[in-house]
Amino acid sequence: MIRKKSFPAKGWFVCLIAAAFYLYEYILRITPSVMVTDLMQRLQITAGVFGLITALYYYAYTPMQFVTGIFLDRYGSKRIIGTGIVSCVLGSFLFGVSGAVWLSGTARFLMGFGSAFAFVGVLKLGTEWLPKSHFAFLAGLTTGLGMLGGMLGDITLISLLNKTSYYHLLHGITFLGILLIPFIFIFVKDTPYPKSASGNVQMSFRETFAELKKIFKKPQMWICGIMGNVLYLSLSVFAELWGIKFLTVVYSLS
Repeated sequence: MIRKKSFPAKGWFVCLIAAAFYLYEYILRITPSVMVTDLMQRLQITAGVFGLITALYYYAYTPMQFVTGIFLDRYGSKRIIGTGIVSCVLGSFLFGVSGAVWLSGTARFLMGFGSAFAFVGVLKLGTEWLPKSHFAFLAGLTTGLGMLGGMLGDITLISLLNKTSYYHLLHGITFLGILLIPFIFIFVKDTPYPKSASGNVQMSFRETFAELKKIFKKPQMWICGIMGNVLYLSLSVFAELWGIKFLTVVYSLS
């Protein structure tokens, strides 16, 4: 069998293409935060309804985390990541043209569903394409790209919003995703090895969920999950959506 260290350059290219999807989905995640007033006026809704529409992203994203790894193992990274980017772009398009609450909510749900495959998909590709010694760096780099997408996304989107309408901005974000789709389907490959040499043994769904049941019984997993959840809530619940609006209203910042 060919050693994985024979593929670092190509492996990094494959992983970075997938990581670009993670950056893109993070931009989709924070987009509503820069146009809260515009979207509320467009849909004629209250802040509570707007929060619910935006939260539908996580109603899809969160439960999908239980099965994302299973799907990647069973159906392959290329197929699943490709499905994810198409779902995100479709959701972005619908969100851009929607004038109805139900359609905007459906669009956010589609974005959340597709985004669920981004980060785990990169890690899966890393285990196939890169030496084990590179995995931690890949995980950190991918996380950094996501945070960069959130940071530069806010700055860039606000700057663009001052120059054009939110309607055109939403379509521009959709177009950016459309450009990414062929890169995913052309360059992302499941593994550098022939299927006969990969050595992967697929577990049945029954076996997989039996293993998950064992994980759920471990108190340490619950402790880690609760700690991670509490740390992330401030970012996902407040900062990603209401942070900008809070700072402009309460502290009168531009």
